[in-house]
Amino acid sequence: MLLPLPPPDVTTAYHRAFGLVEEMSALYQETARKAVELVDALHDDWASTIPPWET
Repeated sequence: MLLPLPPPDVTTAYHRAFGLVEEMSALYQETARKAVELVDALHDDWASTIPPWET
């Protein structure tokens, strides 16, 4: 079964668009990872100033 292919310029445009989507996804994942690291560090800093619970 033969399938028609889009012209090369259209294929190139799709390739570029999907590449940009992948880059943005990676950027968002890195941003989320850094945000969690920052919140964890802030919580650790805040929690270290609270005296331990007495048993």
